Amino acid sequence: IYGLNWSFNIFENLKIYNQIALRSFKFSNGFQLGLNWRNPFKLENSFLNVEWNNSPAGLYSMKQGHQNQSYSHLGHELAHPMGSGFQEYLIRGQFSKGKVFMRFNYNLSNLIEGYNGNEVFEPLDNSLFGIKSDKYRLFLNTNIGLTINKSSNMEISVGHTNRRTNNNQENYLFISWRTYLKNDYFDQ
Repeated sequence: IYGLNWSFNIFENLKIYNQIALRSFKFSNGFQLGLNWRNPFKLENSFLNVEWNNSPAGLYSMKQGHQNQSYSHLGHELAHPMGSGFQEYLIRGQFSKGKVFMRFNYNLSNLIEGYNGNEVFEPLDNSLFGIKSDKYRLFLNTNIGLTINKSSNMEISVGHTNRRTNNNQENYLFISWRTYLKNDYFDQ
């Protein structure tokens, strides 16, 4: 697999970025295209990210006879948690004003039927290609909260999570008190 990464700052706080994965022995290319807006509407510690990911089935599978060469680490895919065989659209962001914030992560994934994407140890010849279906995963997560301690990012929040896979749906309402040590607006 060969890859190409690039990004371009359209404005000081608006960046477009792209990643391309190319297979050398099969026409099976994956890509990521995204737009990152830091401090939107002049709100400090805020960001908005829109992204489109496409990874065809078998992108990270190995050739027949090369089962010991896989694109994995400790049995997990290197490039994406879903492996390959999907198209994904996501919108995520955080809007902050003083100590109050709203955080959201919306993700829609269309999966290829009969291929779960986690088969990096299967030879490429054993995989099904190009069989599209209406199998999808939808993940919606929104929360609002208050930052208590900025140095440790201690916060309290309330939120809602909705997960759907085809006809199955799960809803969760939550109240949380946590430290949030991840720096979201530089997560690329």
